[in-house]
Amino acid sequence: MQTFLSRLNYKRYFVGLFTLTMPLMLATLGISILLQNIREGQPWKEWGITMVMPFLGIFYIITTLIHYYRKSPKITINDHEIWIGNKVINVSDIVLVTVRGKSSDTVLFVPYTFESSSLLLADGNQVSIAVENYENGNVIRLNLSRLNDFILGKSKKFHPVSSHGDDQIIRHPIDIQRARVFKLMPLKSFNNLIFLGMCVVAVGVAFDITRPLLLIFPFTVFTLFYSLLINQNHYFIVSENHLIVRCFFLPRWERSFRLDDIQIVETEEVPRQQTALKLMTSDFRIYRYQSGLLNYELFEQLIRAIHVRKSVSLTHTLIQKYKQN
Repeated sequence: MQTFLSRLNYKRYFVGLFTLTMPLMLATLGISILLQNIREGQPWKEWGITMVMPFLGIFYIITTLIHYYRKSPKITINDHEIWIGNKVINVSDIVLVTVRGKSSDTVLFVPYTFESSSLLLADGNQVSIAVENYENGNVIRLNLSRLNDFILGKSKKFHPVSSHGDDQIIRHPIDIQRARVFKLMPLKSFNNLIFLGMCVVAVGVAFDITRPLLLIFPFTVFTLFYSLLINQNHYFIVSENHLIVRCFFLPRWERSFRLDDIQIVETEEVPRQQTALKLMTSDFRIYRYQSGLLNYELFEQLIRAIHVRKSVSLTHTLIQKYKQN
């Protein structure tokens, strides 16, 4: 009997820890001032900064980590049961599977939504799985898709798989010469102006610091905002057979996708962040690339170009397969 075991997505946790840099930095700053005040015999001086601020920062960090840990229970799937943490669900009790959906939750009373798959049980309860919290979350979706086919009567048996195999689609060389680039200038984005300004300020502050230990604060600020520039400034190249993603502030980085491997392409609006191009490939992997280098019209043109080139590429693939046979 084949059994699937989930693996925690440590990369996602690393990114989550990086977003906690600011409260950690504020907590460290408050504690350092508190220690200095204690040495001077004034422990209650500036208590809002030295006590309240570190407490709130550490409380926020711990609460956030605990929340994401609880949202990532171990998942085990076999022919007859699905284990989600300590909860056991019989396959016979599942009446509906939603492979690709959205779910809502709160962190410290702050609501947010996340990509999820869900199981509707015979007793009316619904169980949501935060699939992106798992390194092999795409295989969770693949298994749930197979389970959904079994429930709907499209297949006679349900057997989970532990990995996703290649579908042996014909691979084409990347032709950049006749490709179309989708990109605007970075300074047209208001966020980019702010982030660049903060990087410049951090560098300027670093030159005025005489104590080497304190350099960690401007270095952290520069790293944080330059990382935001990297994360929110992708641009896209559509060739005959590929979608190529590059980053304006990280010139040597590049990622390419075969157009015939892209199943879903759409935009995703993220509050207080740049609009992202969202892709789902045939193995149920989801990718997001935020971009302040495209406006609404360019995003629409990009998606349209992907669909058109994908149709042409699929036709060429079918012709090649026909010739090979």
